[in-house]
Amino acid sequence: MVSAQNVIVLGAGATIPAGDYANYAKLGFLAHGGADFGVAPNVSVGAHGFFGSNSHDTDGDKTNLHGGVATVGYMIATSGSIMPQIWGGAGYLVHSYKSESFPAFEGSASSLAALIGAGLGFPLGSVTGMVNGYMLMGFGDNDETRYFAIDFGVGIPFGGAM
Repeated sequence: MVSAQNVIVLGAGATIPAGDYANYAKLGFLAHGGADFGVAPNVSVGAHGFFGSNSHDTDGDKTNLHGGVATVGYMIATSGSIMPQIWGGAGYLVHSYKSESFPAFEGSASSLAALIGAGLGFPLGSVTGMVNGYMLMGFGDNDETRYFAIDFGVGIPFGGAM
């Protein structure tokens, strides 16, 4: 998710519900996209949007999660083909509940959110491949919405490098 250069980031993977959210939500999917901008050697800032969905234990019920986060990242090593990286961020989360069985209970909640993660970047031709793991936590109306994510993505360079 981070780089010492400017990159467009695209990725997808699995969400693993945690905490109270895990009491009813199942393994789901997540897709995200955004941009990271190198602001200093090994340091980047970025903006990312995401969409995901988790089905529930009750057939026909699901939660859609979407929002955006601003991130700050640090690349731990820049030499070699594997580039470890860490990042954190804050943003906005919308938790939208849908139900075929109980449509009267459908609704959504919006709140601030925080993200913390780590990953590995590796050369993949003219782009950078990425394997990431992170946790997203909602606050306020979404304080029970938490999940771990494991995803794969690519970083497509643009502009100049830092």
